[in-house]
Amino acid sequence: MCIRDRHGDDVQEWFRKIGFVLSPSEFESFHMAIPEGMASGAIPVIRNWEGADQIYPKRFIFKDITQAASIILKYQDEAKRTAEAARLKKWSKQHFGLDVILGQYEQLFKEVLDRQQITITSPQLRGIYDQLQQEQAAAIESLTKKDMQAAETIKELKKQTTEKENQLAKLRETDKTNRQTIEKLNHDVAERISKLDAMIAVADEMKLQLTEGRLREKEKDKQIQSHREKDFALRQEVLNLKTNIRELQTQIKSIESENKTKDRTIAELQKVVESMQNENALVMHSIAEKDNQIADKDNQITEKNRKIAEKDARLAETGLRMEALRNELHEWMGKSEQQLKLSLIHISEPTRPY
Repeated sequence: MCIRDRHGDDVQEWFRKIGFVLSPSEFESFHMAIPEGMASGAIPVIRNWEGADQIYPKRFIFKDITQAASIILKYQDEAKRTAEAARLKKWSKQHFGLDVILGQYEQLFKEVLDRQQITITSPQLRGIYDQLQQEQAAAIESLTKKDMQAAETIKELKKQTTEKENQLAKLRETDKTNRQTIEKLNHDVAERISKLDAMIAVADEMKLQLTEGRLREKEKDKQIQSHREKDFALRQEVLNLKTNIRELQTQIKSIESENKTKDRTIAELQKVVESMQNENALVMHSIAEKDNQIADKDNQITEKNRKIAEKDARLAETGLRMEALRNELHEWMGKSEQQLKLSLIHISEPTRPY
């Protein structure tokens, strides 16, 4: 299978996407794609062209297709490939980094110039050489800053890549769930189609039976008419029952309203009793305060005792009235509950056909 990508300038991203860089050439001097791929995090798979083992690690050099395949299969595990990619990035920077290559060029220029001392002793040439060295130093400094900025950019891109990979994993999980849901729905649809086919078959059979039964339709017309009349009577009875149910519901609401009214009456009576009890307490308190004046106010005490007796009588009478009201309320609620149960039993009894 051949995968072709469009032309672009994102070589590093492309290498990271592929994961491997293959060098199948028979002859190469250096093959720039190999260190580019290693610096981008790709695993090299290099044919044993002459000089390859002097430039690159021997564990990535193959002699035949079987060895090439074994190198690729060796790094199928994501964690193992990631660790090896990190080591290769470090190795490629140590051997082919910008500062390393520029240092080698500088050393080469120095050696060449040292061998040509006789020809560059003039002040003009020495000035040109010094100027070139200054420009080279400035270029190295500029490139070092760019390299640091690129490293920061790569770090940020890695962070964004990790976030996108997490989002992609979530999307894949969602897609997996959706696929499972779709499969389940397809299965349900297939089952429903099967059931519909069975129902269609049953319908066809019923259609056949109906076709055969058309000869007997005239005989059953009277029976159908009779059933319709009974159905109409049953419907009328159901309507009557619904009317009865509505009337019972109205009665229940009326009973509840009366119960609320009686509850309010009982509450008012209780308030009256509490008021009388409070008045009684005040009277008793007044009597207690005037105990020291008993000798002088016998007539007043007698009158107050009479009033207290009248209030006690009224309190007793009120208590009896409350007890009678409670008994009457309980009796009325019992009768209402019994009537409601009888009505519900009558409603729930199935209607016998005529």
